[in-house]
Amino acid sequence: MIYKLCLAAALTLISFNLSAAPAEAEEESDYNKCLQASKEFTDDETAICMSGEVKRLDKAIANLYQNTFLKVERIKKWNNGNGMFRGNIKDMQDQFNSYRSRFCSFYATTMEIYSGSQMYLRNECMMKLTTEYYQRLSQMAIDFDADLD
Repeated sequence: MIYKLCLAAALTLISFNLSAAPAEAEEESDYNKCLQASKEFTDDETAICMSGEVKRLDKAIANLYQNTFLKVERIKKWNNGNGMFRGNIKDMQDQFNSYRSRFCSFYATTMEIYSGSQMYLRNECMMKLTTEYYQRLSQMAIDFDADLD
């Protein structure tokens, strides 16, 4: 039980440390509200909260591509498509989602001996991978910010 509380606290801190826009920051607090509302703080309740956070991060990633990266001419040219609906960015995002799904399913199956909930392990993995991906993209956006002016 202590392990679960420590893990939830760590995931909450990770969630707060994301570089999100003000509108996304409001949605981000939904994850913490969900954790606080969990009556018994079971693995499955926590997994449901993680699933909502993954969905929020997926939307934030799509917004970052659409509203930041695709405003730069050289990235539009590299994308060779129509925004998020075609091209290299869509293909890259689809491949990331496929990798994330398969890897986290494998992770949950492998690590099941440490926890009784595959859903918890899978969503924990998905949240971690998605958070790391979002943070990398956010840093890339900061690093090339001079091109956006």
